[in-house]
Amino acid sequence: MKADKSTKPDAKKPQDEPELPFFVEVGFTLPAIFLVLTDLAVAGVSFMSGASWLDIFIRTAVTTVSVGLVLWLLSMNWSNGMLEGVVRAALEESQAVEKPTQSGAAREA
Repeated sequence: MKADKSTKPDAKKPQDEPELPFFVEVGFTLPAIFLVLTDLAVAGVSFMSGASWLDIFIRTAVTTVSVGLVLWLLSMNWSNGMLEGVVRAALEESQAVEKPTQSGAAREA
């Protein structure tokens, strides 16, 4: 029997989904990894010191909320800075494109 050689189109990502640059992805992923490692360290040290399960849970929850809040604020500040930079660059580009067309319109009048 012959092997069926059907031509399947390659499964490519839809064009509508934007892709973030590598360093932006790393910048958003590292705080999450840091938070998980911090929680594991707090839980491990608490367990080794002989704390009860309730104490371990409370310590880990407080660590998650406090460190998570700080990392969230840092990530929000960083992403706002990136967005402002992109908007500023887009505005400068649009102004650079508009200036030659305005000067050309002034010459025709």
